[in-house]
Amino acid sequence: MKRGRDVEKMIIRITAFQWFKRVLIVGMAACLLCLAIISTHGSSSEALVNDSSLAFDQFGGLKLISSRKVSTGFFHLEKFGPQSSGRWMLVTPEGHGFWFLGVALVSSATPGRDAAGKYYWDYAKVKYGNSVTWASEEKKRLLGWGFNGLGWGASMFVLSYHSQGYTTVSPLMPHFNEHVSFALHSMMNAKGFLKSPVKNILAPLRMYSFPDVYDPGFQQYAFGAMATNMRGTIGFPDAEYKSPWVIGIITDELDELKGFGNRQTHPHLAWMVLATASSQATGTLFGKKLSYPDTTVYSKLALRDFLKGRYGADINALDKAWASAYSTWDSDGGWGNGQGLLDENGAHRWMGNRFSLAKETVAMQQDLNDFLFQIAKKYFQICHDAIRSVDTDHLIIGPVVVGGPDTRPQVLLAAAQYLDILFVNPHHQTDKANPVADAYNLTGRPLLVGSKVFLALPDSPLAANPTTDPSANASLSNTQAERGRAYAIYLRTLLDLRGEDGFSPVLGFEWWALADNLAEKANYGLLTNRGNAYDGKECVVRAGTDAEGRPIGGEVKDYGDAISAIKNANRDVLRVLVAPN
Repeated sequence: MKRGRDVEKMIIRITAFQWFKRVLIVGMAACLLCLAIISTHGSSSEALVNDSSLAFDQFGGLKLISSRKVSTGFFHLEKFGPQSSGRWMLVTPEGHGFWFLGVALVSSATPGRDAAGKYYWDYAKVKYGNSVTWASEEKKRLLGWGFNGLGWGASMFVLSYHSQGYTTVSPLMPHFNEHVSFALHSMMNAKGFLKSPVKNILAPLRMYSFPDVYDPGFQQYAFGAMATNMRGTIGFPDAEYKSPWVIGIITDELDELKGFGNRQTHPHLAWMVLATASSQATGTLFGKKLSYPDTTVYSKLALRDFLKGRYGADINALDKAWASAYSTWDSDGGWGNGQGLLDENGAHRWMGNRFSLAKETVAMQQDLNDFLFQIAKKYFQICHDAIRSVDTDHLIIGPVVVGGPDTRPQVLLAAAQYLDILFVNPHHQTDKANPVADAYNLTGRPLLVGSKVFLALPDSPLAANPTTDPSANASLSNTQAERGRAYAIYLRTLLDLRGEDGFSPVLGFEWWALADNLAEKANYGLLTNRGNAYDGKECVVRAGTDAEGRPIGGEVKDYGDAISAIKNANRDVLRVLVAPN
């Protein structure tokens, strides 16, 4: 996986837009097959029944797709079929192909209150009585709707191993493991592992956050967090790191990695490192003030040393290449005041645009692009090595999400050296049939797709809220039925996608999210804030009870049925996978 030298050579030649020229046009399904009803009880294999073409192992793997490799006892990756029609797939611990159909934020802590001042959990507690019953019943519902896994942000109650204060709840479902958010928690110094928190290097520039990954404390924190029972796991580390139900490790969320996302909203990290202060005694992280006993900003010193090596420690050679006017490699008057490289604050004429690097010399753009690769590589290498110091078996997924079609190629190439799977955000764009293929063509790493949301605000309790920008990552529908059909079409698009090597690279899709998020004013959910499924039966005005006697209804209006189309779409994916070529 570590193709370091080849990639190092490649990155010198790549430009910011080369990889966008490789868009793969894919066909979209005209219609979907009519699918069987799924049982809502028992394990994942028991829930996925009533279809003679499908048989499952206990993890939800398709028995008709058998691995050629010896089972590892854990999820792994494999290519199936001939190159002209083959595909990457996850493989279950029992050795069968698995296409991830997951749901994010399966948690009772969904934010936002309704007009009555109640959260999702206020209603869920009445419906289920306690967290254990909630976890069991919601997982049964998801399995019944054709989902086979749990995505990012899952509650400890729904996971597959015992932790302090939590009990393993059946049915078990494959899921990702989020042992620790390396970036966020190192900048917070959670659990007090470090003498000085890792700095948010973007704070002086008043932009979100990115950790000083060259700080020795970042590596110390990552290794310490992996070796320490931060999650209170019973039987640690075996219970957590040895669970066969864990698909892989997620390292962080993109919110803490500003610079790893799309280039329109994420600045160029190397530009930001060049512009940040080289010495910081205080900082901020999401509004919280922090103090740093260690004031050194190691990433800026790393950039200085990188440039010194490239230009033979000759500051005049750098000035000539950049059309700059630095007097020294170090400080000469202080940040924003002096003329030294370490005094740079982004205000000089040669600095160009922090997003596009426009108005910079070709040499300066190349140097910053090359250092962007280095800083991304530093992050991914430390995360990889920290995980592997304790967990040698599970796949490494990396951040949610590492990026999408507009992510700078330097970041994706660095990620590809250390991650088994890239978790990407497709970001719908009208000028591309499906730009997700570009990330695979560039890196060769298979993909999980997430962060695309399906909304039908007019047919939901959030009808009065502003429409989400369709140019970002939202599919907008007028009715719940249309919403379900939009999801079905998109799943087939992902399933049919092929890379330049002939293989289908997508391993699955993560639906965002279990319940509507009233704080963000969007009906992301399969459920309303009241915990009613968008099935046309529960999400209605009339109050009543379901087959188990639990309360349903009570909505402001009657809402439509998205679940039927979603359930059918999930089953259609599995039938396509096992169908003869």
